[in-house]
Parts: sequence; C-alpha cells; structure tokens
Amino acid sequence: MIELGLSSVQALWPLLAPSLAALKQRSGFFILLNPPFEPYAVRLKQLGLPLQRLLVVHTPNKADFLAAFVDLASSPACPFLLAWPPLQHLSYAELRKCHLACHEQEGLRFLIKSKAVMQQSSPALLRLLIRQHKQHLCLELLKQRGQLVSAPIKLALPSAWAVLPAYPDLLQGGAGAEPFYKASARLLHFPLSLSID
Repeated sequence: MIELGLSSVQALWPLLAPSLAALKQRSGFFILLNPPFEPYAVRLKQLGLPLQRLLVVHTPNKADFLAAFVDLASSPACPFLLAWPPLQHLSYAELRKCHLACHEQEGLRFLIKSKAVMQQSSPALLRLLIRQHKQHLCLELLKQRGQLVSAPIKLALPSAWAVLPAYPDLLQGGAGAEPFYKASARLLHFPLSLSID
C-alpha cells in the first residue's frame, strides 16, 4: 500500500502514467474506489488505460469502503487500485487491515489522502507528498524503507502535462469542480454491479 498526499488531483496522473502503461498488459480491472471526481475518459485513454477494463466503485460509508478496499486489494483480478478514503479518518488498525490485504496479491494499491491527514501514523511502507508546479512534480518522501531521503525530488513534466495549471478544487470536489468536468468532455459512467472472487 502506497499513500499519496496531494495538493491537487492533477498531480496524480503524471506520476502514475508509467505504471498504468506497464500494467495494461496484465489481465484484470483498473479500479477507482470513491474518486471525488468523474473519470475524464479522454485523458485516461491518452495515458493508455484500457477503458473497457476501468471500474469505478462508490461506497456509502467507512465500513463499506474498508470491505471494498480489502476485497479489491486481495483480488488477483485487480492489478491497479486507486482509493480515496471517506471523510472519517481511518484508524491505524483500519489502515493496517488495508495494508495486510495489499500483500495478498501483486499489483499497485494507492491510498489518496489530504496533506493534513498525512501527518497521522500509518503502516504503509511508502508515503509521498506530491505537489505540482508548472514544469515539474515535487515529491517529498515522508516514509520509505531504508534511509529516508530528506530533500524533495523534482520530476520534470512532459510538455503535454505542463500546459494546464493545477486545479485545487478538484481534490475536495469544490464548487468549481462540477462545471469544469461538464465543460471538459463527455464523461465515462459505468452502471455496473460486479463481484470479484
């Protein structure tokens, strides 16, 4: 389980794009659990994500979120899980349950948190704070195996990613988020009910 603290949702995709490209050869579903936004299908397709294998799962409360995360993280049918926990903070014991489920199968499992929540203790082995600037991403390692790198790491953005400034309201689903997505392009909806064994 990798924890990511974000300054904006836009900072997420440049960082994850290489992983998505590498994982698309594997079978299974790419799952967004409780995203605070509607998936922008055009951009995800540009990243190489196979849209026919993208599932968006919404849970109504913390208990359902925990059950969904544990089931999905431990499933061989889920090589990629990107999850936003509910507004109620997860306790250390709940985070440990999620962490242990991530060890049952190979794949990438990300837990997205606000910068403020990143200060709480967690069993995650890798914790990153990510800020997007005009020409680069700034990664601050909060926790890792081995010696902690104290200086922030700067990753240059490809020119295609550096065009738009960060849009901070998207992380919180602010007042400007809905019109932005309605004006952007057609959105992707999956009215599916799926059970993964």
